Amino acid sequence: MGIGSLLFTAVATYYGAMISRDQLEQSQDDTQQKFRDQAKRVAYWVDEMPNSMTYHPRLHLMNRSPDPLSYVRMDFAVLTRGENGHAIEVRYLAELPGLGPCSDVSYGIDMLRYGLKGRLAKVSPSSLFLLDIRLDFTDRNGVMWQRDRFGLRSMLDPDYQLGLQRRGKRTQFGTVQGEPAVRRVTSCEGQASYGDE
Repeated sequence: MGIGSLLFTAVATYYGAMISRDQLEQSQDDTQQKFRDQAKRVAYWVDEMPNSMTYHPRLHLMNRSPDPLSYVRMDFAVLTRGENGHAIEVRYLAELPGLGPCSDVSYGIDMLRYGLKGRLAKVSPSSLFLLDIRLDFTDRNGVMWQRDRFGLRSMLDPDYQLGLQRRGKRTQFGTVQGEPAVRRVTSCEGQASYGDE
């Protein structure tokens, strides 16, 4: 009887430990999901919108969360023609002090300028936005995030990068002129929350 009860206690303890481990893992997963909740609702993309008889690409940044973002910065590139007709990469840095909840901001190719033959020239409408886009922002809890073609990272991730992206030999810097178009997003998810609730 003593060995049977000891064996029963050992099996019950083992299964109790397994259940506790599963509950702990689930709790950790839930915490990680909550940590990433706002950041995963922030995205960027490039589309083309009709303008007269031609198409002009636009770079969009959307915050689908019910909370604002702060310190928003997009580092992106456009491929266009340089002085000698050669293709060059022009890098841009667009910064916003904040981005309201449920909003979409867009930058048209017509807002971009770069140095050409000693003057500030418009980027050609046939220029291409490159997929080398990096978005940095701070969420409602003060956590800095970074999104690029490789995914979403918080400042706590080991591959979070500070500073501007790498540049090639035929790279120059341009400027964004004017204010971006801002529109309200109707498909905003969730209810507003401030801080860790």
